[in-house]
Amino acid sequence: MKKIKIAITFFLLFLTTYYLKAQVKFGYINTSGNVVIAPNFIDSRDFFEGLAAVKCENKKWGYIDKAGKIVIEPLYDYAADFKNGFSTVMKNYKWGLIDKKGEVIIQPMYNNLIICDVALLLSLKNNQYALINTKNEVLAELKNYEFVMYMNEGLFKVEQKDIGSGIIDKNGKVLMPIKYGYTDLREFVDGFSTVIIKDSAFIIDTRCKLIYCNKIESLFGFGNGLACFKYKNFDKYGYVNTKGQVVIDPIFDIPVLFNCGKAITKKDGKYVMIDIKGNITDIGNPNNFGPFTEGLAKFKTFLYNDFGFIDTTGKIVIAQKYIDVDPFSDGLARFKGGSGKGYSADQSTATTSTNEASDNTSSNNTSSKTSSSSITFGGVQYSTVHMNEFTNKYRLLGVMIIYSDASKFSKPFPHYFDVYGTSMTNENAVFNVLLRKLNSYYTYSKYSWKPGADTRSLTKGMDLRDYETHGSYKQ
Repeated sequence: MKKIKIAITFFLLFLTTYYLKAQVKFGYINTSGNVVIAPNFIDSRDFFEGLAAVKCENKKWGYIDKAGKIVIEPLYDYAADFKNGFSTVMKNYKWGLIDKKGEVIIQPMYNNLIICDVALLLSLKNNQYALINTKNEVLAELKNYEFVMYMNEGLFKVEQKDIGSGIIDKNGKVLMPIKYGYTDLREFVDGFSTVIIKDSAFIIDTRCKLIYCNKIESLFGFGNGLACFKYKNFDKYGYVNTKGQVVIDPIFDIPVLFNCGKAITKKDGKYVMIDIKGNITDIGNPNNFGPFTEGLAKFKTFLYNDFGFIDTTGKIVIAQKYIDVDPFSDGLARFKGGSGKGYSADQSTATTSTNEASDNTSSNNTSSKTSSSSITFGGVQYSTVHMNEFTNKYRLLGVMIIYSDASKFSKPFPHYFDVYGTSMTNENAVFNVLLRKLNSYYTYSKYSWKPGADTRSLTKGMDLRDYETHGSYKQ
């Protein structure tokens, strides 16, 4: 009987998670954080040139405009982004070309088709690359190359197996011959790229002129005129300019490129924001960031599993209330929601205040009386609102970590959760909690603490939204 109960429990959990996943769809917000296109699409891509590819209920892809209106019917197995007035679409595993009216310009016939420049496409058919125009005329056959990739500026990276990389132009002319040891050739940005040649790092311009970067082991491409680099035998990252001169010393933990004049990187294990002069801005303690686009970058904190956006000053301009978001493109950002409600309908935010508050976590408790209080276990003080004396239910408005040494600072946990059935001893404190997500998803969890340790671990149960199973907070 016990095995049957366990099997039924897991089956119900499976059905619940399947249902929730099935309900998760995609929509779009503007730079003010307002939902302008509700999450009604099974899948979608970012906006480019006023249109976005979306996957509809018939499991086919079409295109919508910024009003959310379908302007190109969902007829395709997959659809890419518009560029220079055209987009590539796939049907029966073959790629073709359409215009903004949805008219087929090139019938689906290629294994791959990439829009590179005005009237210039890279095609792949029967393992043979070629450059073609929008009339499907061959401009250059790219024979003897096992891989070809567009690198911007009208240039292409070409590769041959076990040899290395080279560069050709849009006419197929070789600008940098394929040689052994030419690796890590990056895309061109504002006329410059980077390449590794036999374990030495070089900057390269569109004429394929090389600039040697002394003692540098790795280069990670350009953004805003600066390339991220790493010295040999030194695991920190800095930045050089287009002349190979070090302009920001290698003091950062991860390689990140600049965009919008800013980069969000890590220093001493903590996220920080830097500008192109190397000035550092403290941005709190988030645990995930995206790149800046159109002046905004997505982020989320450790305990909030939802994304919001900050601007280039580090100010939160869109609150954390989305399961996931893309960077902004064409004035809109794609977000993940559920049946039109996956984003937060509750616009409240976490607070460390202990003032009287109302309970809106459950309709069954809307009439319960609330009173402010706090609980302290093992040196950890919790500012709470007591929601129901009979069920020992608390709504935590914030968590303040108090050290025995009063000279140490205290820091709030920016999170809401409800406490059910707390248990504690002199050895440790354990709280069985039901995390209340701002988007109304719930996760059963356990919060534990041990005296003498500056680590508080938050062990999660099954998250019915994203299966995140554990996490930890270390002060």
